[in-house]
Amino acid sequence: MEAAGTVDQGVSMRRVRLAVLIVAALICIGLAFTSRAGAYVYWTNTNNGTIGRAMTSGGVQTNNLIGTAASFATCGVAVDGSYVYWAYTGGNTIGRANLDGTLSTSVDPNNFITGAGSACGVAVDSSHIYWTNTAGTIARANLDGTGANTSFITGASTPYAVAVDGSHIYWANLGSGTIGRANLGGTGVDQSFITGASGPRGIAVDDSHIYWSNANGTIGRANLDGTGVTQNLLFTGGTPYEVAVDESHLYWVNGTTHAIGRANLDGTGATLSFIALSGSSPFGLAVDSLPVGTVGATGPEGPQGPTGEAGATGAAGATGSAGATGSAGATGPSGPAGATGNAGATGATGATGAAGATGPAGAIGPTGARGATGPRGAPGPAGTASTTVVMKSGRGQVQASCPSAKPHAQSWSAAPLNQLRSSIPLHGSTVAQAGQSASGWRVTATSTSIQVTLYVICAP
Repeated sequence: MEAAGTVDQGVSMRRVRLAVLIVAALICIGLAFTSRAGAYVYWTNTNNGTIGRAMTSGGVQTNNLIGTAASFATCGVAVDGSYVYWAYTGGNTIGRANLDGTLSTSVDPNNFITGAGSACGVAVDSSHIYWTNTAGTIARANLDGTGANTSFITGASTPYAVAVDGSHIYWANLGSGTIGRANLGGTGVDQSFITGASGPRGIAVDDSHIYWSNANGTIGRANLDGTGVTQNLLFTGGTPYEVAVDESHLYWVNGTTHAIGRANLDGTGATLSFIALSGSSPFGLAVDSLPVGTVGATGPEGPQGPTGEAGATGAAGATGSAGATGSAGATGPSGPAGATGNAGATGATGATGAAGATGPAGAIGPTGARGATGPRGAPGPAGTASTTVVMKSGRGQVQASCPSAKPHAQSWSAAPLNQLRSSIPLHGSTVAQAGQSASGWRVTATSTSIQVTLYVICAP
């Protein structure tokens, strides 16, 4: 009885260890979901240079996560697992702060990278920080801010935003209305990887698609290889600036309504004012998109309990009955084969029988597999259309219209950009509606005393 009790105790210990492992796994799963619930969307406020943050669910909003110490955040923003990065266009710098908004005591937050040129869009991966220089280049530096190269990629046309995935760098060419792409090492540059965009100022990428903003009020999308282009995935209800994406949603800054919009990745379910930002002038946008954690590996099994004492020796069994008779031995080998007899005479050939009736036709075989897609055709000849720039200056509000010879407004820019309250495309003398092409632009400054210069690029 004592030995049986010891064995039961060992079984109980193994059951306890199994229960502990199950509880640990459930805790890991719970922590994983808790971590995902803490994802945030970040934006720059160009009216005061601060950085705001809200949960991707739309709750817990603050316009001043990073306040006066980052009062130079005037364009793009990016985040990784530890830091927030921003571009100060006027100061030629890239700034950095901790992800929770606290500032480093060892690094000047507004001068993490100096000599960055006219920086605007910012992106980050596991090795580098990337930013656009609106003078026409894509720049890059190490994550610690060293090794800055402001001419990493050249030949861009007023690039405003940049995005990166595991294979490529993508950027939005405001001047040419194209999306550029290159390999992560800076080779294989294609400044017209995607064409037909309208003054793009924002770009984002996930594991399936590239997304960009169009100045005519839409969001465009294409496959990662540049195919399947649509310039009208969704209508934003205003002028979209930068865009961002996580595993389930697309976000954009609405420069007309001063809000952040959100939609499903296929463009459905759009909420035009998902996060309302009254009193702010948002421009840059980023999402931290924390991945769901995985359950940790099962820990090793605990040591085996001690062996129970041997039971008492049983009484001798009764003598068994006699065994059955053994089976017969194996058959011996076969004797050698006899000699082959002589071949018989060949019989006469029989008469040829009549031909049988023709059988019915067989069923049609299955259709063969579809042939492989042919190679992509060579690019067509370059277009011959030329553009012209219409410039207007004034205080408070400025409006510029394209001439009748070149009536289509492709894109616009203004100075100072960070002092604008709104920008609206025009069709004739009225605000352009969905489906109407823009023939001019109207911008309004944050104050009637501000001198504004408006540039509109016009084409035939």
